[in-house]
Amino acid sequence: METVPLMQSRQYLSAILFLVAWQGIAKQPPQICGTGREGWKEELFLHQRAAATRKALGLERRASAPIGKDVGNIAVIYGGDGVVSRRNVFNLTGRGITFTASGTNAASYRFTTGASNYDAAAAESGVPISGLQDDDTRRFAVGFRFPFFGKIYTEMWVNSDGNVSFEEGDSASVAKSIGLMSGGPPRIAPLLVDLDPSFSLKGVRVLAEPARVVVTWLEVPEFRASGNGPPQTFQAKLFPDGRIEFAYVTANPGEAVTGISPGRSTGSTEIVSFQQGSGSEFTATVAERFSATEAIDPLLLAQRFYETHDDAYDYLAVYNTMGIPARSFAVATEVTVRSRFREGFGDIAVETGAQYGSARRLQAFLNMGTLTQYPRDPLAAVPARSAAGDTPLSILAHEVGHLFLALASVRDEANPEARPMLGSAQAHWSFNFNSEASFVEGNRIEDGGENASPRFSTVATAEQYSALDQYLMGLRAPEEVPPTFLVRGSGQLSEQQPRKGVSFNGARRNITIQELIEAEGRRSPDHTVAQRRFRLAVILLTPPDTEPAEADLAQVERLRSEFEGYYARGTGNRASMETALRKNVQLSVWPAAGVLAGGAVQGSVTLDRPAVTPLTVLLRSESGAANVPASVTIAAGSRQASFPIQGVRPGVDRITADTGDAQYVTDEARIHVAASAGELRLAVVEGDRQIATAGIALSSAVGIRVSDINLIPYPGVPVRAVVSAGGSVEPATAVTGADGIARFRWTPAAAAVNQLRATVEGANGPAVASALSRPSFTVPGVGNAASFARGLTPGALGVLFGANLAAGRTASAASQPWPRSLGGVQLLINGAPVPLYYVSDEQINFLIPIDLAGADGEIVVTNSLGRTDPARIPVAPLSPGLFFNSSTGEAAVRVAGTGLLTSQQPIRPGEFLEIYATGLGPLVPGAGGLLETALRPSVLVGGEAAEVTFSGQTPGIPGLYQINARVSERIPAGVWKLAIELEGLRSNEANVTVGR
Repeated sequence: METVPLMQSRQYLSAILFLVAWQGIAKQPPQICGTGREGWKEELFLHQRAAATRKALGLERRASAPIGKDVGNIAVIYGGDGVVSRRNVFNLTGRGITFTASGTNAASYRFTTGASNYDAAAAESGVPISGLQDDDTRRFAVGFRFPFFGKIYTEMWVNSDGNVSFEEGDSASVAKSIGLMSGGPPRIAPLLVDLDPSFSLKGVRVLAEPARVVVTWLEVPEFRASGNGPPQTFQAKLFPDGRIEFAYVTANPGEAVTGISPGRSTGSTEIVSFQQGSGSEFTATVAERFSATEAIDPLLLAQRFYETHDDAYDYLAVYNTMGIPARSFAVATEVTVRSRFREGFGDIAVETGAQYGSARRLQAFLNMGTLTQYPRDPLAAVPARSAAGDTPLSILAHEVGHLFLALASVRDEANPEARPMLGSAQAHWSFNFNSEASFVEGNRIEDGGENASPRFSTVATAEQYSALDQYLMGLRAPEEVPPTFLVRGSGQLSEQQPRKGVSFNGARRNITIQELIEAEGRRSPDHTVAQRRFRLAVILLTPPDTEPAEADLAQVERLRSEFEGYYARGTGNRASMETALRKNVQLSVWPAAGVLAGGAVQGSVTLDRPAVTPLTVLLRSESGAANVPASVTIAAGSRQASFPIQGVRPGVDRITADTGDAQYVTDEARIHVAASAGELRLAVVEGDRQIATAGIALSSAVGIRVSDINLIPYPGVPVRAVVSAGGSVEPATAVTGADGIARFRWTPAAAAVNQLRATVEGANGPAVASALSRPSFTVPGVGNAASFARGLTPGALGVLFGANLAAGRTASAASQPWPRSLGGVQLLINGAPVPLYYVSDEQINFLIPIDLAGADGEIVVTNSLGRTDPARIPVAPLSPGLFFNSSTGEAAVRVAGTGLLTSQQPIRPGEFLEIYATGLGPLVPGAGGLLETALRPSVLVGGEAAEVTFSGQTPGIPGLYQINARVSERIPAGVWKLAIELEGLRSNEANVTVGR
């Protein structure tokens, strides 16, 4: 027999041991909640992809296929006809994606998909990352300045799970989702999936060259709890011009995300099909979500449910007996369906209920995963979450809470983009946050004091909705929320599961509810009118045409019935959860609405299906602030009956609608009786910024919503609309419906500016809607960004005012250097695009080129709607302008060394001011590497000269000048005017406050 050389023998032995380890010592998978901020987008995309696939294959629904049946208060639904499917199988094997950058520092990207350009030589010559394990990361120097979404990076982290990140690595065991892509660090993800390089003989390799970096995952298997995961081979290449290339050889993941992202929840995420392509330009996350495993389609399942059930539920909670996990390695997950007209808890507005089959009520879909993962006893530990202290009831409470939690956070002083209170997927409380043992993770953390070591210990988990939780849910006033804290530098991963008995040191960072409100805004609706009575339907999904086992029904029934009391206790009895299957009785003013004191609105009760016999609905008001009749009757064959709601006196009331029949729900709504129309607010919520064609009605109506500080609707309010000269609107006055919206049909005129102004007598307003046409501006609308003086000054910050300048968008530059294309907008001076740092339809802020010469410059603005007429703008070498607050008249001036404005800390005579200005002319090298103005300005405060000690560019910000000046000892206390003078030119004036 041939002798095997020693080195080969060792390799052979290693391979044998590797296979043995793979088969026998596989780690246990992380068991997590799969909820993320972008889950609603993912599910909508996957549903659409699955529907398109079924249509292409001619897989029509069987006409005779039964949907399911109700067994007591459990809705049993059969999992056929697409309810369970592989919704978007990975289709890029043998293909490649190229992301081409444009704008300053690759501010935006376009992509093309074609044949794979996999570089096998680069893969083989790449240096293997030694010791890279499952859920692991390594830092590397890029080797060149790599531009990516407006920033420059010289370091990158190569992560085991098929991606490269910037600013920090990613070694967390969390669901690989669109939410992770958009909410985590900046990321390039050819295949974001749970991979385990420790079970690969070739591993992850990095080839760093002066003109490119190539990262290759070479036969790296997908993680499996046991057995062999399929090996994946793919590659990412990074180039100095910002270009990115993905190439796939063998890739067949079960669940994965592919794309690029600036991270930190920057901008609006777009989910695309890379195979189908797109002609769009992307300034934020662009990604595709793949799903090749058998999974539940929440939208299709909800549609099936509503074919036989009323729209009477805020939540649908689905358990299955088909062995289908909620997501890979996830116990359960929540998808928000509706969150519109709610603010202050960190979420974005979502309105997808109609696509789930719910006309009005459904707010969240809960995929609770396979029933077998839960013990029969609702209070027993769930094995996969035993370390976190979770039970079947606490996990259901966890997912129910995700409609409001945990999305809010104070900001990090060192990094305003960071959310230090949040952990996994930026949708759970951090392990290091004292969440008071919230259902939605975090811990109760005990602080032993500054002299203790270790100082902090986790003492409880998963017990309740904390006081802070209840505030964010709309159940508590802010003054009822005690201060809390988080621990910095603990050495504990923020994304990890809660766990009792962990001790650590770190720095305590105190948190108050006032600071959270400053970061996230006021919670609206607040505790006075927010919904407190919720309804949840429990669904048991079984295989097609298969009846559930009695034991399974009994398990789900016990969980359902016990959850009502559990939820009430978890909220401190501030809210209720009803879980029985009932027919719907819907108050038109649910969950809350407003009426003026002394006035009245028309309310109604509505059934989902016509009444067979006359149905009497008993009505009751609780406090007497509002008045309703004692009852109203829905006639046989009808679905609705109306009744008046009278505003008796200012305050909040609760009205209930009860049939006295257990088949029907009891509905309730809160009514705010406003003292006067002065409490009302108007907002454009539909049809704004449509593209106008003169003389033709806009395709969609313009909707004006009337609400108050709590964002609740006010029905029955007359709203008057007036449009720009030459346009027309119908009707001239519209009355708001039950949703508080008045709708108008608008025909714009042939004008540069088309506006519809809506007013309500006595209310705050007006609300103004715009119709977009070709961008325009006037010569007087171009000038100094600080003083607004007309003209262009080389090297200064400029401002341009006009109409339709950004085609309905608003965008700000993320960092220096500013891009020359922002939000699809370019501003050209003498044919060359200039750096932009803010664009909107009405205003553009930009940097005027330092080398601009001549008596004037030609300006043109371009966007997707066209280009402006060119205009010649005069050029002046100097134009001193002082930045100021236009609403208060206060100068943009700080007391040196404090970071405070003089209104916050008055300047004392003899102290220094930091003054911010623009238009001070050319710069020359100065002391300490700073750039100083070639000409020294003078500063006057209250007519007294201030001693100027420095005048130059604010470090790192072209166009922004800083003047340091000592205030005269002679100036008395008071509010005085400050002005800058330069070569006989005087700036605008603004206020500074002098103290003694």
